[in-house]
Amino acid sequence: MIRSWMTTVFALSVFAVTGCGSGKADVTGTVKYDGKLVTHGTVVFVDKSNLTHGADIQSDGTYSLAGIPAGEVRMYVYDRTPGTTTGGSRPDTAGGGRRGAVATTGANAERPPASVLPEKYGDVTTAGLTTTLKSGKNDYNFDLPK
Repeated sequence: MIRSWMTTVFALSVFAVTGCGSGKADVTGTVKYDGKLVTHGTVVFVDKSNLTHGADIQSDGTYSLAGIPAGEVRMYVYDRTPGTTTGGSRPDTAGGGRRGAVATTGANAERPPASVLPEKYGDVTTAGLTTTLKSGKNDYNFDLPK
């Protein structure tokens, strides 16, 4: 009886320490479109609570994110630098990850590199990208078809 009680207390203690959630996930990877590295832009992961988690794509095509709730996520990728010029686009995090208007920085704004990705990849509702992140380290490489 005491052994059964101690096993129950131990199990409840482990549950209390680990919590009822799935934990946090860190994810790294590369972004390719039509087999070529994407060297600028942003990847965005949308968790089950519709919170967005974004990371810049580095010049070598890599990205890295930490602390995303583990579980199923939807994703989208956009490759225009937000906030630098009229006519670009950026995610609207309040709208569940849909693109919104970009703020201008004046007539002398520096133009970002041209967009190489189709518009569909820049909207969580049309990108069609999903995965399940496990607690801990994850690798996810975007290989976006033309």
